[in-house]
Amino acid sequence: MKTLMEQWKSYLDEVEDFPDIASSQEEIQKSLNYFYGVHAPGKGTRKELGKWKGYDLVMYDLSPDRLYFLVSNDEPKAYVATSPFADGWAVGNARKTSGGFKISEFYEYLIQQLGILYSDKVQTSAGRKIWKHIPHEEVPTKDGGTRLKATRNDKVKENIIMA
Repeated sequence: MKTLMEQWKSYLDEVEDFPDIASSQEEIQKSLNYFYGVHAPGKGTRKELGKWKGYDLVMYDLSPDRLYFLVSNDEPKAYVATSPFADGWAVGNARKTSGGFKISEFYEYLIQQLGILYSDKVQTSAGRKIWKHIPHEEVPTKDGGTRLKATRNDKVKENIIMA
């Protein structure tokens, strides 16, 4: 019985699965357009952060949350929503159209900029796939669960500053 309870507790402590959001590219673009053109401007302050891989990088500060958009010709191609969590930032949601780059590459960029990035406490299988491409560790949380945590590589950051 003790073994059964220990296994059950470890199951409860894992990052929870969340059903996939089955969307066509058209639905994804429609969602990105809404968040970029309506939701974010109505809730926060826009900041131009420069370029990343040829895309305009735009951040909306929703205090305390932040939405990061990658934009081409004023059309959003991806976004990552973050919220303060523990000693870093947690990804709450991410969306991306197909082609151009992998969203895990953009996560890695955000990790270098923000220092620490955590997964959400629930993830889709697509979210889990993103984290498989990023060096991370699974860490316990105050609520008794776990999250994935990726930390900036200071040598990479030094190279970015020096370049």
